[in-house]
Amino acid sequence: VPTTVICTQNSGLEPDNEAQMQKLYSNLDYVELTDCGHFIHMEQPELVNKKLAELLWYARSRKVSRVDVNGVNLLYEVAGYGKPVLLFHGNGGSHESVETTAGQLVRAGYKVYAIDSRGQGANKPLKAYHYKDMAEDMYQFCRRLKISQPAVYGWSDGGIVALMLEIMHPGTVQLMAISGANVQPEGVVNFEEFSKNILAEGNPMAMMMVYEPNITDTQLRGVNVPVLV
Repeated sequence: VPTTVICTQNSGLEPDNEAQMQKLYSNLDYVELTDCGHFIHMEQPELVNKKLAELLWYARSRKVSRVDVNGVNLLYEVAGYGKPVLLFHGNGGSHESVETTAGQLVRAGYKVYAIDSRGQGANKPLKAYHYKDMAEDMYQFCRRLKISQPAVYGWSDGGIVALMLEIMHPGTVQLMAISGANVQPEGVVNFEEFSKNILAEGNPMAMMMVYEPNITDTQLRGVNVPVLV
């Protein structure tokens, strides 16, 4: 859940206190004060009240919903107000995989949609998976919820889906950031060993990564929105 932690160095904090808090609370807003004692709420009332108001605003804006798109039913979480940002998780993940990023963006003033990809997270498993289907899901998701030109961040499979979304439907997004994405299966480090292990397991979600994606240089050059890789 969204969590705010306010600490003061005068209370004898360990040097790695923030890192320890991040291990405990994945959706964390951390504040560390240098000029405050034990009675934080009395010594720094404006700061504490501001942080409480932000936390309540965030919590009240959070909503988990479902939507039918492209022949599947997807769970998604939305929170915040402002310009829209879509978050796409990696293979086998869920919207919870990006909750830290979502929290940071909401607190920065954006409306964030974190979506469970088809057959993943809280969605019904499928017998086959393809990136083009996931990209079409996200296109229809935007149309169904009337989301106009959002910013998109995709990690791993989510990065592939973000690229394919704009390749298949140019102008859908305003800009995107991707990380850990590959444009060919062989782009995965130690691909031969990787694919051998996946094929032995026979997991259809993982097998997708052995044969896809197959994004060409020409398709990449056709992406005309700003992209941070």
